[in-house]
Amino acid sequence: MSLSPQATKWHLCTISFQDNDGEPEAPVWSSPEEADEQVLVTDGLQMHNLHKDIFYIADPSIAFIGVPYHVATFSLFEYQAMAIAAVYSGKSTLPSQPEMRNEYNKKVKEKGVGRVFHSLKGEDVNYANELISWINPGIVASGGKAVEGHLEEWKAQYEALRQAVTALGPRAKRP
Repeated sequence: MSLSPQATKWHLCTISFQDNDGEPEAPVWSSPEEADEQVLVTDGLQMHNLHKDIFYIADPSIAFIGVPYHVATFSLFEYQAMAIAAVYSGKSTLPSQPEMRNEYNKKVKEKGVGRVFHSLKGEDVNYANELISWINPGIVASGGKAVEGHLEEWKAQYEALRQAVTALGPRAKRP
């Protein structure tokens, strides 16, 4: 999939939905189950229709960094930014919209809808490796240096931290 030339430009705009009385009126979806292939947000707990929790499938010129949670934020979000840069620079390509849609629908079936949909608890290193495996062939083919994954030392320290936090147990109830 290639992006249109407009994808390289910044567009700042406000979209206002108004009824006949001039009062703001936005489309409302009350539940994630009602989300169609264009919807981004329903109840505020999940962003819908994103490829790899980054690219809006209906218009990949719209991308998000930082949607996943239960992750090592800065390192993971840096890998997401690298994926966006690789695609927008033309060094890597997105799958076709039907392929992105199939992958998204498979994830919905596996994880369900709602906030848990974006949890990568214990999977953030694998997710980063998936992004790297996807973008590296195009980066290298265009003469760039391959993106490296997390260092073994980083993984060991991250695992030790994760275990230490787990050992603390569930949050204490507050009065």
